[in-house]
Amino acid sequence: MAPPRRPPTPAHLIVGEDAYLREVLREHIIAARVPAEARAMAVARFSLEETPLAEVLAQAATPALFSPVQVFVLG
Repeated sequence: MAPPRRPPTPAHLIVGEDAYLREVLREHIIAARVPAEARAMAVARFSLEETPLAEVLAQAATPALFSPVQVFVLG
C-alpha cells in the first residue's frame, strides 16, 4: 500500500515594479501562513546574488524546528 500523499506546498511569486506593494504582499502572505510567535525562526530571506540557489533549496528541504511552515523570500 502506498503512503498517503501530502497536498502540495503553496508557492507564491510576487512580480512588479513597485517595491512597496511587493513588500505589502510578502508581509500579508507571511502573516497568513506563519504563526506570529514562529516568524523569527520560520522566515528566511536570501539574496540570490550572494547565496547559491542550491543552498536555498537545501535549506528548504530541511524541516523547520520551531514552526509548522517555512517561508523563503528570495531577492
